[in-house]
Parts: sequence; structure tokens; C-alpha cells
Amino acid sequence: MSKEAASTGKTAMGHFMSYGNRYFGRMFVANIILTLILSVALIFWIPAFYVIYNSGLPVDGFIIFLDSPESFFAFFATLLLSAFFGTILTIIYGIIVIALFLFVGYSIVIDDISVIGSFKKSLSLLKTKTSQVLLFFAVLFILAVIYFVSRLIISTSVGFIFGMIFIFLSFFVPAIMPLMPIFNIIFSSIINVIFGTIVAVVLTVWIARFYMAITEKQLYVEEKLTNY
Repeated sequence: MSKEAASTGKTAMGHFMSYGNRYFGRMFVANIILTLILSVALIFWIPAFYVIYNSGLPVDGFIIFLDSPESFFAFFATLLLSAFFGTILTIIYGIIVIALFLFVGYSIVIDDISVIGSFKKSLSLLKTKTSQVLLFFAVLFILAVIYFVSRLIISTSVGFIFGMIFIFLSFFVPAIMPLMPIFNIIFSSIINVIFGTIVAVVLTVWIARFYMAITEKQLYVEEKLTNY
């Protein structure tokens, strides 16, 4: 649908299922391959797993540290350090993989090519259009950070407001307090669905249009309504 909107300026919801039926198989296989590639990041967690295994905790539990606080703190510090580096390396690796294969799904649908061909196409675009792709990816990354931070701020702020309202109402209706966690869960779910849907749609349209631009496909440009 993003391809149609980018090339003709219009699309239809009726095409959603037809495109889904047509490309589901290849998209499913491509996502499995991407998941396997991303799962390679587990090697960065080997030190943390080794620290846990070598400590004897899987067998003896935390009881072994009761008589030796120094051993416990040494274990905890080592585990925390290895987990920190594991997290950092995993994030860096994930960013690299996403940058390399950003256009896999889009090349499958827009160019109607095979799964392997889509991976080659994504790598080829990064190689031949390096500056454009990296700049676009950097903008997407910055926007993603802004999105997650703003969503966290909004959820926290509104959650705090709801909490104050519930505390105030509890003075008059004490039985309402147990309902506060339920309302928080419902509200958080609604916020996540709304934000997630909007971001997913906008992101898909942006990437599809950018992909079509760097592959020199025809793009729809609305004519000016005035000559000002």
C-alpha cells in the first residue's frame, strides 16, 4: 500500500489482504533469517553465562554466599560488568544488522524478488548509495530515540496524574484503590497501540518512498494548487 501511495498518490484497504497473501511466504522466511542473524548476538552474553555457571549457583544457589559476603559482591560486580558489555555489544550489533538489511522486506514487495535476492539488494544499496542510506538511517535512529523517550515521558506523566486522581478519590471511595493497577495497564496498552500504530504506518511509508527514490522508481508528487 505504501508503494501504491508513493507511486500513484492513492491506495485502498482492499489491497491489504491481497498483498499479504502474495508476499507472506517470502516475508516470513526473510524474518526467520533476520532473527537467526540477530541471535548471533548471544555470543556477547557468553561471559555473563560463564560467570553464573562458574559460580556454582545453578547447583548450590545463593546459599553458598551466606558465609562469604565478599564472594557474593565479587560475583555480583563481575556479573553486572559482563552483562553491561553484553548489552552494549548486542545493541551495536543489532544496529549494524538493521542498517545492513533495512530494505529486505521492501525489496521483496516493491521489486517482487526472492528472499536471497532481497538480502543482496539491501547490501547492494548500502554499498552503492552509502551516504544516502546512512544519513537516512541516522535520521530514523534519532527519531526512534525521540519516540521512545517521549512515549516514556507521556506514559509516566499521565500515569502520575491518574495515580493522584485515584489517591484523591480513595478518600471518598476507599474500594477504588485496588483498581488503580488495572487502569494503569489498560491506559498503557492503549497508549502503546496508538503510538505503535502511528509510528509503524509513518515509518513504513517513509522507508518505502526512500527505497523507491534511491532505486530510481517513479514517485508521485502532488501538483501545486497555486502559483504563489
